[in-house]
Amino acid sequence: GVFCGSWLVYYLLGLEWRERVEPALRSIGMTFGRSVLIFAACLALQIACGMLWFSAGNYAMAVGQLKATTMLTSIAFIVTAMLAPARSRRTLSEMLPLVALGNLSFGIYLCHMAPIMVLDKVSVALGLEGILVAVITWLVSLAVSAAVVALCQRILPRRALVAIGFT
Repeated sequence: GVFCGSWLVYYLLGLEWRERVEPALRSIGMTFGRSVLIFAACLALQIACGMLWFSAGNYAMAVGQLKATTMLTSIAFIVTAMLAPARSRRTLSEMLPLVALGNLSFGIYLCHMAPIMVLDKVSVALGLEGILVAVITWLVSLAVSAAVVALCQRILPRRALVAIGFT
């Protein structure tokens, strides 16, 4: 029930970065330092918005990715990453754990909700809540999803991997 076109902005941002986006940002004085501050402000706003949705009893919206604040934070992060000094970008892009995670990322995206739902049920059953539980849920769900995708990539034939999106 979610309009997939909402993700188009990220695609266009990457597609048009060199030709249009970066020159436009530079022309208005955007620097790496300013983008870090904007990212921090967007992240704070996203957290506040999530807390408001949670206090209103809507957990799905509190943690959902389709809130305007979440999308702004993602865009601000992308801009910050792209404006980072070239040496920093190169160093990060050559880190093997990040490369491996990037290679698994679409598969992780496709299966991450299953471990999140299980972990959520476990935390509710144990009466656990709060920021630490959310961080642990995020880390464990990322690790489990990455492990599932990596395992599938080792044992399934290429045709099956393509069919389920784990390539």
